Amino acid sequence: MSQAIRIEGLALAFPNAPNAVLAGLDLSVAPGEFVAILGASGVGKSTLLRAVAGLLAPASGRVTVAAAPAPDRLPVAMVFQDPRLLPWRDAAANVGFGLERLRVSPPEATRRITEALGLVGLEGLSARLPRQLSGGQRQRVAIARALAVQPEVLLMDEPFGALDAITREAMQEELTRIRLATRKTVLFVTHDIEEALMLADRVVVLAGRPAGLAREVRVAAPFPRRREAPELQTVAAALRDLLAARNAA
Repeated sequence: MSQAIRIEGLALAFPNAPNAVLAGLDLSVAPGEFVAILGASGVGKSTLLRAVAGLLAPASGRVTVAAAPAPDRLPVAMVFQDPRLLPWRDAAANVGFGLERLRVSPPEATRRITEALGLVGLEGLSARLPRQLSGGQRQRVAIARALAVQPEVLLMDEPFGALDAITREAMQEELTRIRLATRKTVLFVTHDIEEALMLADRVVVLAGRPAGLAREVRVAAPFPRRREAPELQTVAAALRDLLAARNAA
């Protein structure tokens, strides 16, 4: 089967840094697969995501995203921890921001904006400014903005990290619903083991300096998932032990 993302022998380093951030990393992501990336702070999770987005050039190795170029969509879209909304634009105008550099007619742009806001459950809030939205609602606008450009691959860099626990759990459920509805390929960075297991088809752990792939775990539990499910708790405990051991090394 062809891969949506293929990473081969990837090494990444910053200018004047004594050591590489990542080295010898191999990873493939199938079309429609949701892969969560776990690892300690500073291990290179966000750096990897930026390489997949084309924002960082590899020192060696190769990153391939199998998405055909098209004038009316982007192959890859990214959602950050900070929603990065333009404060003077309402929700609909923020969602439409990415469409402005694509060849999309005004009627098509309006349709996509309406569809994306509907997917994230904000149909009735399109005219609100960011300051009139809650933290969770602002993050939904950011997700809708990414969906509106119709990417084949969605990159998410700790998108719920700044939210309170209750809102975070609600957003995890919302993302599961959106992902199952759209069948997007998702690469999701998090430091939260339970979050990774609630969302992903597969969890990969980065560890070491420079970092490489330390472990992969397939999550077979059906959706919707329960945090207290024994099969998830067993995997969570194993991942927690692995990360603790790697951090102590």
